[in-house]
Amino acid sequence: MLCLTLGLFAQDLPNIYAKGGRGTEVNWEEIREKYYNEHPDGLAFFESPCLRDISVFGASSTLGDQSNNSYGVDKLQDNSPFTAWVEGEEGYGIGTYFYVQGHVNMIFNGYQKSPRTWSLNSRVKTLKVYKNEEALCLLHLKDEMGSQRFELPGYQYQDGRDLFKFEIVDVYPGSKWADVAISEIRGNGCCFQANTVITSSKTQAPISSLEEGSALTTIDLGTNKTSETIAVSKTQQLHLSLLTVRCGEYEVQCTPEHPLYIENYGFSSLPNFALQQGYDSYKDLAGNVALMVWNEEKQRTEFKVIDTIMLSHGDFRTYTILELKEGDSYIANGFVTTTY
Repeated sequence: MLCLTLGLFAQDLPNIYAKGGRGTEVNWEEIREKYYNEHPDGLAFFESPCLRDISVFGASSTLGDQSNNSYGVDKLQDNSPFTAWVEGEEGYGIGTYFYVQGHVNMIFNGYQKSPRTWSLNSRVKTLKVYKNEEALCLLHLKDEMGSQRFELPGYQYQDGRDLFKFEIVDVYPGSKWADVAISEIRGNGCCFQANTVITSSKTQAPISSLEEGSALTTIDLGTNKTSETIAVSKTQQLHLSLLTVRCGEYEVQCTPEHPLYIENYGFSSLPNFALQQGYDSYKDLAGNVALMVWNEEKQRTEFKVIDTIMLSHGDFRTYTILELKEGDSYIANGFVTTTY
């Protein structure tokens, strides 16, 4: 194993450890075949319905084309585990880097075309991450296939314009080649905690139990009129943090990026609203900002001032509704929210 001294790179930077991974024997060919047998008209098997916009560019080096294979930095966001960006330096590519702009929080380490390909090529052990050219943290990855999730320092306040530089500082050596590969990097959004109750005129059901065709209430925010619609699609994801937002008797847990309806503003995530409005922290919204809720007894919307906002860290299974047959707003634990 290659052993490098990270002290030269650390500069007392925080250490972030990615979570997830699926071991060393992930067979994407079998996964693809099974998916298309079960979902012949569905999304591409490797796509995520909750992707956030990111741009990957500017690798400092890239391995040259070989046979019919290319290894450019564009392979980091081509929605395929069968391709990879591969650095082009001698040895293990220490110091090689690439740039990502946007909300990034997931990586597929190594060349995941097959377990054998993954094993033969080197993988990243540690990346030094810079935000807008300032050193931010050390990101430690597992030596596993599949997706790995992480949140960079200040993740809740990431601006879509933020530029992140990922620099290789340590690797897991491949059994045959020194070339270091990464198959994919992306940003995943969403969602609500699994027990979040979704309102319909007939029932109150947790979002985790909703299926395609489940009934729910939508609100025309122009007229404040409600009507019944059905869920066309939903998704589930895994996330590392949740905001607990409380407004009087109303409380909801959602990922920091999920939009709620803010008085005199409209739909926005709370951290992004705080950033845009000049608050020092999203926590400062408590006592100063009101959110739209649904008063079940009076059958109307109203605004309630935020009492508290708390951030919890863990490993949470979350859900969101992607599309309604009519409308785009719905009611989650009494809060008015929207598909996105």
